Amino acid sequence: MSATAPAGGERARMRRARTAVSLAFAVFGAQVGLWFAHIPAAVERLALDPAQLSLRLLLMGAIGFLAQPLAGIAIARYGSRRATLVLLPAFVIATTLLIGAATPAAFFAFAALTGLFAMPANVGNNTLATEFERRHGRAAMSWFHGCFSVGGLLGSLAGGQLIQAGYGDGRGALVAAALLLPAALWSVANALPGAPAAPAPRARPRLTLPAPAILGLCALVFCSTLIEGSVGDWSALYLATVKHADPALAAGGYTLFSLAMAAMRFAGGPIVERLGPRRLLAAGGALMAAGLAIVVLAPWPWLSAGGFLVVALGASNFVPILTSLAARTPGIAPSLGVAAIGSCMTLGLFAGPPAIGFIAQRWNLGVAFAALAGVAALVALAVALRRWPPAAAAD
Repeated sequence: MSATAPAGGERARMRRARTAVSLAFAVFGAQVGLWFAHIPAAVERLALDPAQLSLRLLLMGAIGFLAQPLAGIAIARYGSRRATLVLLPAFVIATTLLIGAATPAAFFAFAALTGLFAMPANVGNNTLATEFERRHGRAAMSWFHGCFSVGGLLGSLAGGQLIQAGYGDGRGALVAAALLLPAALWSVANALPGAPAAPAPRARPRLTLPAPAILGLCALVFCSTLIEGSVGDWSALYLATVKHADPALAAGGYTLFSLAMAAMRFAGGPIVERLGPRRLLAAGGALMAAGLAIVVLAPWPWLSAGGFLVVALGASNFVPILTSLAARTPGIAPSLGVAAIGSCMTLGLFAGPPAIGFIAQRWNLGVAFAALAGVAALVALAVALRRWPPAAAAD
């Protein structure tokens, strides 16, 4: 009895922790999806051209890129739960302000604030996830990223409904924040407590370039999230302006993308165990290239929207796999490995879309998405040619 009770208590604690981390990822994804759905409304309300929007997205990405390594250091020193308890609610608040910005200057300022908290909050979530994986003893990262995708799907759907109902000026986002903030606080408070790192004084976490052991992983995550972020920021505008889709179908491109991302991430654990990271990532690069080719070449808007679903099938497990590999890199604190991957992920998510905007300004969005197809093909080739450690190639 006395042995069973602690075991039962530990199982209950792990179930609660899994639910908590899943909810933290879902909250983050919901706020991202809400933002993506509001981009066309914000562009119209503030009369931003593609170059102006790109500059603001670039600012967001640059600040997030600089803040992310510092977040890794803070998490390593103070513990993931304590740091994320600040970062995740702050991200919800900043994005809500960004969605409701009333002037281009306010949009610029709130984009900077969102960049300051967005990817650091993501580092916090992923560090909580790696700590759960380590305690649980089984792969769970794909599941958590699936929860992010479900959150993104729900956020984008809710955002579309709010805009159609006439609340796209930020009032709907305030209602969403009133629901998401308590969820964020509960989720982080009930995650497993991540103990602060306690290294020797001269070995404390410090700001450095990513370790050589994970530079290749960083390059892969940059390219995959460049594609993912570009789809999120530009798919609705592409379908509306290039393919002349109606507003519902234009918003549906990212909805299909999020749905496929979620489904593949929930199935990711068994697929990774069967195929191994190398084959799954190589196939993913090929699928991204094929999906983007459909997006560009399809003669019908609905088929182009379906191409975004194919892109998601390929992109879905890049971040979970590469994050887990980085967190297990020998000699590197998990939070710093996650931060290195996260920094390059931020660069892809927030610096890639502005590049697409500048290409669209010079040529058009069709040329921009064709360039993304070339990037995806290079990813597949790089995965196939990269030397993988035996465990990473097989696990």
